[in-house]
Amino acid sequence: MNEKFKLLALEANMGTADFDAGSYYVATPDKMQKLCELIVRECVGVVEGGSFLHDQAPTAQFARECSSAIKRHFGVEE
Repeated sequence: MNEKFKLLALEANMGTADFDAGSYYVATPDKMQKLCELIVRECVGVVEGGSFLHDQAPTAQFARECSSAIKRHFGVEE
């Protein structure tokens, strides 16, 4: 499993630290909600943290608009 996915699953309290040793996942609705929110926030962080952005550049405004649109689409609070 991808290391980033493992960390997000741990943060959502979905399993144990030893995912590759036949461990278990617990996917309750609340935990799935948390995992999905974490994934959306990771995606938004990639858009907002792009090294190609400068605060005053048009691409920075576009990135802010994109990240806000992604959050609204998935219902993730600011």
